[in-house]
Amino acid sequence: MNGGCSGGLSERFLALLAGGRAEAGALAGVVLALSPTGANGAELERSRLELAFLGGGSWASNDISRLPFWADLVARERASRPFDLPTAFARSNIAGELFVSRDPRALLAEVNERINAVPYVADGANWGRSDYWASTREFSERGGDCEDFASAKYFALRALGFPADAMRIVIVVNEAKQARHAVLMVQLADEVVVLDNLYANLMPTFALAHYRPLLAMNENIWQLAAPALRRARTTNALNAAPLSQQAEAG
Repeated sequence: MNGGCSGGLSERFLALLAGGRAEAGALAGVVLALSPTGANGAELERSRLELAFLGGGSWASNDISRLPFWADLVARERASRPFDLPTAFARSNIAGELFVSRDPRALLAEVNERINAVPYVADGANWGRSDYWASTREFSERGGDCEDFASAKYFALRALGFPADAMRIVIVVNEAKQARHAVLMVQLADEVVVLDNLYANLMPTFALAHYRPLLAMNENIWQLAAPALRRARTTNALNAAPLSQQAEAG
């Protein structure tokens, strides 16, 4: 599968979102605080996704209208599928029956497995444009690319009762492929896991050291990773388990 499916999010666009001065001022202290040093430096480096979006290493805003592609998708999903109906997602073509897991982690794994079975289709072939964020129903009927996998998982879990603030759709640079990619990061009671269409299993964030964080969003907030966390690593980007050791979903 081609992981470079978020090409519409350029570095210039990211800079414009936060605004140069505001970003520099708001993140100056954060960047220093998050610079990995000492004995735990390597571990911090492996957890860039958590540091950026769950550990204070980001510029944040509650105005999701500044991400028009995301605000439009949220509006479409709210109009067609109320989040508080647990059976709503099960009526789509992705799932012909109710999700049966009750344990939160097992439910995440079930959602990840089912949605990863949907065919990958690039936006150009699917929609005739370079970037389009499909609704869950559009994705279930026509397939989609990485952000469609991530957003379908997000809205499925919302329909199944997961709170928005426990989840982030995260745009990253996959440094192993030098391509943009999108995943869903979920915070459970005792761990943070990533649902990724490149991996069959739930992934701990430390196993995704080759994912450089850029942008994250849910219905209530969007976050731009601190400049120090958005920079390319100078060390080996593949110090986590190699991609070849993981089961790819397509």
